[in-house]
Amino acid sequence: MFGTEEQQKRMLEAVDRRNESIKSFRRGMQKFDERIELFGRSFDEGLQKLGEHADGLLKLITLPEFLKAIGMKNHEMRRVQGKIGRIKL
Repeated sequence: MFGTEEQQKRMLEAVDRRNESIKSFRRGMQKFDERIELFGRSFDEGLQKLGEHADGLLKLITLPEFLKAIGMKNHEMRRVQGKIGRIKL
């Protein structure tokens, strides 16, 4: 080895600290990956539920009874239903 025994000892300690830092960083990244994965799953579930509710709401607001209840006239109802009918449910 190079240097005095004291220098070698300090170099080995520095290498050990570096290795420990790398291990700590790796553990932190694994936890981060787990959290990102959990966030992704939760986000996907939320979007799916939002889509289901949006479809139901869109179907509801095109019902003639609903449109009449909010005061729409027949020609306005046909126009709204025609525009929304082009949206794939």
